[in-house]
Amino acid sequence: MKVLHTGDKLVASGSVPVTWSDYGITPPSLGFVTVDDAGTVDFLVSLDRA
Repeated sequence: MKVLHTGDKLVASGSVPVTWSDYGITPPSLGFVTVDDAGTVDFLVSLDRA
């Protein structure tokens, strides 16, 4: 995770590895289309002082 503080703004960004099985879910598939079990959740949070 990276955090940047400039003036009245705080910005945090990063990513978290996840798998469908972490949540007890079978990866979806539709015949010839399948989804990998692992992926990442990317996030960006920007906070401004009120």
